[in-house]
Amino acid sequence: MFRRSPLEMRVVILAPVGRDAALLAHTLSALEIHTAVTRGATELLERLAEGAGGAIIADEALTSAALNGLRNWLSGQLPWSDMPFIVLTSSGMPTRESHMRAHELQTLGNVTLIERPVRPDTIESSIRAALRARMRQYEIRSRQEALIQANADLEQFAHSASHDLREPLRTIGVYSDLLARDYGNGLDERGKEFLNLIGRNVSRMDALLSDLLSYAHASSLPGEEITPLIPANRALEAALTNLDGAILESNAKISVGEMPSVRMHESHLSQIFQNLVANAIKYRKEDCEPVI
Repeated sequence: MFRRSPLEMRVVILAPVGRDAALLAHTLSALEIHTAVTRGATELLERLAEGAGGAIIADEALTSAALNGLRNWLSGQLPWSDMPFIVLTSSGMPTRESHMRAHELQTLGNVTLIERPVRPDTIESSIRAALRARMRQYEIRSRQEALIQANADLEQFAHSASHDLREPLRTIGVYSDLLARDYGNGLDERGKEFLNLIGRNVSRMDALLSDLLSYAHASSLPGEEITPLIPANRALEAALTNLDGAILESNAKISVGEMPSVRMHESHLSQIFQNLVANAIKYRKEDCEPVI
């Protein structure tokens, strides 16, 4: 569990009539739970805005104005936040009015209704459950923030990698073109095929770097792009071309059946196929030609 500050895990109490507030504060303090006793709805909202793990409120303090104030405050909270409220209601036989009142209180969202007189162990179990739920909310917020930061770092890395790797790649492309122009006539067919292979792989590497940059950028945007259907066999052919060297060296036998069209980025699917085939070649039995 993530450690939170006392302010974020304190319990705000609003029970302006009688000794309820003092008794609740005493009970929770004995459990080493920080409390803040408020005198009215305005002060309650101020303490909630500072930070809280939950609130205990007497039903009679929730006037129409107080309920509207709480609803407005809740509407401004971030999606991860779901403040738990424990409302102390009057005891007695259920009536139409009490049913309507309970329905009205439920509009606050995360609400637990407890009838008075309240037993200390009931308050203890209820508030501990509320604080555990609040702790999980804080954990979700922390993980979301970490994910946002990781996506930002990924995008920054992709920009740097794309820029840094393209320079040596461009150099390879330029010198292979010069080699083909100045010495291509002196090469046999095998040498020319090697030059063509270098050129094709330079182009593929450039495309992969562009895909890396696009993927990192897309991961930082809300929503999901609708991907068109692409033929899976085309992505597989690209993967096998990238693995020409490993396939020839291992004398791998690869057969391809009927392939469907799928809704996916072609470069991502090609990378999956490339990883699968490369692993099949790499982790074969010794002195055994792989059949894939």
